[in-house]
Amino acid sequence: MNRRFLLALAASALFGLVAIMIFRNILQRQVDDVKNRNPNQIVHATTKIPAGTTIAANQVRLAPYATVPLPEGSFSLPADVIGKIAQVELDANLPIQAKNIATLDKVGPGNRLKEGSRAMAIRVDEASSVAGFTTPGSIVDVVAVVTPSANSKPVSKVIVQNLRVLANGTNTQARTEAQGRVGNTVTLEVTPAQAEILTLAMREGTLHLLLRHPADEEYVNVPPVVMTGVVDEYKTDSRNTTPATNTTAIPTNYPGWFTPPPPKSSPTPTATPSPAMRMAQVRVISGDKVDTVQVRQ
Repeated sequence: MNRRFLLALAASALFGLVAIMIFRNILQRQVDDVKNRNPNQIVHATTKIPAGTTIAANQVRLAPYATVPLPEGSFSLPADVIGKIAQVELDANLPIQAKNIATLDKVGPGNRLKEGSRAMAIRVDEASSVAGFTTPGSIVDVVAVVTPSANSKPVSKVIVQNLRVLANGTNTQARTEAQGRVGNTVTLEVTPAQAEILTLAMREGTLHLLLRHPADEEYVNVPPVVMTGVVDEYKTDSRNTTPATNTTAIPTNYPGWFTPPPPKSSPTPTATPSPAMRMAQVRVISGDKVDTVQVRQ
């Protein structure tokens, strides 16, 4: 009885081991088939991914890599890169490597910059920062208002265009339009030349930001504006029905206002009176007749 039981137990164990080996071989064969069909599959970018962008699922795919060894730090699963931050611009159809991406808590401000760019903070307030809606990722122009000299009037001019906002205050994350936030500073991505212009303008006057559409990359060339020009344009605007100046209150007949002074009249010459003639009386006696005659002396 015991012998039969032991034989049955041994046979069951043997059949179990055989079944496990067969199942393992089937699974291994399937894995090998997948590897043979897709050799060296690693994660590639499907489109250009800008620096500082969170990688989305539709921006990556698995694709075969022709050469061996594989690039250092490459990934075999898309899930390993989705949700990470691109520290540099990632080109389309190239493998994504670990050195070029990072988790959100490990991304520093410098990693968001394009090559050759700099980060510069400028002072702003609620008005000059478009009520706080200049969020990270926004594209802005900068207007400077400066007074060139002590005797001149303030001048307004667009000095730099198409700058990317890196941070609003200490916030580096983009917000929705309903989440505007006002900070004391806005950090912009600039070139060294643009940094010089902004530094000088910030020292000499005030800066204001102009929020622009992300797809609008056109540079505009507008002349500087002074208050005199604004007033003159208002006066000559044909749509303006209000008189630019109330001339009735201005003494237009006063020399130096709107009419030239009247010419000075020369005095009318007066005739010099002739000196009075002195006359003398002469008595003429002719016989017994005596006449008196006046003669000039």
